[in-house]
Amino acid sequence: MSEPLIARYELKYWSTPAQDGAVLAELGPLLERDPHASEEAPSYLVSSLYFDTPDFAAYEEKLEGQRLRAKLRLRRYGADLGGFAELKAKEGRRIYKWRVPLSAEELRALCEGDASPLDAARGQGSEAAARLLAELSCRELRPAAITRYEREAHRLIRDPSARLTFDRSLAGWGRDLVAAFLDPELGARPLLPLDARAPTILELKVSGPVPEHCLAALRAAGLRWSRISKYCLAVDASRRRALGPALRGR
Repeated sequence: MSEPLIARYELKYWSTPAQDGAVLAELGPLLERDPHASEEAPSYLVSSLYFDTPDFAAYEEKLEGQRLRAKLRLRRYGADLGGFAELKAKEGRRIYKWRVPLSAEELRALCEGDASPLDAARGQGSEAAARLLAELSCRELRPAAITRYEREAHRLIRDPSARLTFDRSLAGWGRDLVAAFLDPELGARPLLPLDARAPTILELKVSGPVPEHCLAALRAAGLRWSRISKYCLAVDASRRRALGPALRGR
């Protein structure tokens, strides 16, 4: 079975620890922990393997700000070797996401270019799997970059579909991608730090109108909306690493 389509808006901000604290102090009474977290472990690891064309079309579409664009990725949480296949599409400001849950064996198969887990899910009526397969068939996709970060997530008590997330310890990778992503010790691997303007990427995700009290709290903390792509930051970090030896040799 696949998870249903998620349609939402996302507002992203670069944030400092002081700004994180100010937002949580203002909105704290209105929030509850994300179900994936706990008081003992308030954050969890998110690792993603992004796919792109050989000429990095998805990367370029993001930089150009194309109104219609899509990205396909595999995602793991914590040390779990299973995860999800996801297609994230953007139409103007609205974002759509389809995801298919995967066992460890199915995740490995997709990493290695075997789409049979998605074929099986489509055969069981999964629209999400059909969407992912269509994207795979119309573009020559292959692993392009890994992103990894620690996520602290909250949701509004009155509207659990509205989420406030704080992503920290931002890192990426661009070599030996399949082996790295499937590594059970991926969380401990030394990856490349991303070129972040601040330690945190704060995101407000809503499926309807943005709550004014949330916007007011963000403004009061001095936050300004930014265009941010962790995937693009990971590609940039990998390219800088590739250029490093040649630059140092001059």
